[in-house]
Amino acid sequence: MADSIDDLTRRVQTVEKKLDLLSTAVHHLSASVDQRFEHVDRRFAAVDVAFLEQRQYTEFAFSRLEEKMDAGFTRVDAKMDAGFERLNAADARLEAKMDAGFARVDEKMDAGFARVDEKVDAGFARVDEKMDAGFARVDEKMDVGFARVERKLDRLIDPHP
Repeated sequence: MADSIDDLTRRVQTVEKKLDLLSTAVHHLSASVDQRFEHVDRRFAAVDVAFLEQRQYTEFAFSRLEEKMDAGFTRVDAKMDAGFERLNAADARLEAKMDAGFARVDEKMDAGFARVDEKVDAGFARVDEKMDAGFARVDEKMDVGFARVERKLDRLIDPHP
């Protein structure tokens, strides 16, 4: 039994040594991990600073761009206003010319319609004259025809006059 206790003691001492080595290794590992986390924290801090600088530069550049765009839009607005004014003036001149042109066209059409009316009236007058003359000839022929028919009827009714 003494051998077993000696053996057990040796084994416990071996385990203690291993635990001491493990404890030392964990301590070194913990220190190494802490150093790495500190290194990572420093890197993240550097990235945060870089992001902040980039954001500040972006905001600065955007504000300059915005100023330039506003100035450009102001110039474009002024040019467009001037263009619209010229266009409105040209539109007014064109409208006046069109009104004058339409007035001349109306006058010419009225004069043309008056001539057409005169010609149509003259044509209808000639047609009326020709129709009256034609009706007069038809009336004469009918009168002559009816007179012949009357004579023939009279002869039929009274064959010995």
